[in-house]
Amino acid sequence: MNKIKTLDLDIPDDMEHGWQNIVDLLAQITQVPAALIMRVHSNYIEVFSTSHSENNPYNKGDSEKLGNGLYCETVMESQRRLLVPYALKAPSWENNPDIELGLVSYCGIPLLWPNGEIFGTICILDSKENHYTPTYIKLLESFRTSIESQLKTLFQHAKLAQMNRDLKNRVY
Repeated sequence: MNKIKTLDLDIPDDMEHGWQNIVDLLAQITQVPAALIMRVHSNYIEVFSTSHSENNPYNKGDSEKLGNGLYCETVMESQRRLLVPYALKAPSWENNPDIELGLVSYCGIPLLWPNGEIFGTICILDSKENHYTPTYIKLLESFRTSIESQLKTLFQHAKLAQMNRDLKNRVY
């Protein structure tokens, strides 16, 4: 059987709408300017869903080449949560492109496909110092669970379709 190419899997509209609700709720509950779901591609990362909150500088479809020191890249590479309460006090983040947009704190966690490949991240960003309460982190993790279960359904559907194609090719 051929490997499922997760980079090529499209996210259905109903899932996208649900994810939009997630980022809008995240931004509203945590009172931050930006809540995002980021999707990684072979050489760049894109804003897949972005909250419709006031002072959010991100637009759906915005992208950044990988290798520019984004918070999300660190999350994806380590496959762990990243909490940056105030990037201006952390020399390792001084060149982060998000600072230029006025977003100086970050909390994000990885989103994975069921085969362990990285989908991207779910994150919240603030324009001021923010230590992100354990409740906010739990909220992020709960939304991650929901999104990853949807990714699992999508992946299993793609896997079943691939198996059907393989079976047809053997029969004919």
